[in-house]
Amino acid sequence: MNSTQKHTHNSYNLKNTFLIAISLNIFYALTELVSGVYFGSMSMISDAGHNFVDVFSLSLAFAGILLSGIKPNKKFTFGYKKSSILAAVLNSVFLIISVFLIIRESINRIIDPVEVNGISMIVVAGMGIFINGFTGWMFHKEQHKDINVKAAFTHLLADALISFGVVISGIVIYVTGWTLIDPIFSILIALVIMTMTFKILRNSVKMAVDGVPEGIDIEKIENEITALDGVLGIHHVHIWGLSTSENALTAHIQVGNEVSLTDLELLKDSVRRLLVKFEIFHTTLEFEIPGEKCSNHCTSC
Repeated sequence: MNSTQKHTHNSYNLKNTFLIAISLNIFYALTELVSGVYFGSMSMISDAGHNFVDVFSLSLAFAGILLSGIKPNKKFTFGYKKSSILAAVLNSVFLIISVFLIIRESINRIIDPVEVNGISMIVVAGMGIFINGFTGWMFHKEQHKDINVKAAFTHLLADALISFGVVISGIVIYVTGWTLIDPIFSILIALVIMTMTFKILRNSVKMAVDGVPEGIDIEKIENEITALDGVLGIHHVHIWGLSTSENALTAHIQVGNEVSLTDLELLKDSVRRLLVKFEIFHTTLEFEIPGEKCSNHCTSC
């Protein structure tokens, strides 16, 4: 299987993974919402609300991935790759809003306590451990390659842990009758989600304004390119995310007068192969010889 076929195969698998995850989470969120209303559990209702946001987030991330796969045209020369970054930003914002809503409702339940059925919490949350754990595991392999997939994995893993916590809360209520553990734990759920979401929001906003993607050391890249035979220096280096899974680089590379056209082609190939190690696959390189006036007039570059 060549690289193009492998990419297509992985893309197909990822799309199927999103469809399965969305379907299972819709089923679980509905189950949790109905059970929470019937048994009066704020933890289940708040977690159901969060799971519905997760369904929306998964759908938004899925839409971003589909749009980023559309081929470029004369009006959108990079295609719609940035849509996956916008999806990541929107996902984070919606999750933060849902966290504040959960905290507000939980505080109301602390002020005005409601009787909760501990057994129902244990049964429904136990289902959540399985569904969120299984769907999170499906994203595990691809989570380091795409911030949207990482967000999906992180949220689903957090949901599995939160469902485990709800089970513990249900046991406490069943054994002791202390119903305040329900809204208190709901607030803890919200704080866990908030902590995890802020990091994803920071990284996605950074990518939206064309910042250097997380995990890429621009200084190390410059040093390794400069160390190649024939390279005298490098400047005007720009690295940004074309999408949540593709990075791009432009740079001016200074070479000696003795470098031939054949040498330039070999050097260009060496630079591109080196950049693959840093997950950079889209490159635009400009070569200059000593004394040549740089064509880039941007004084801030």
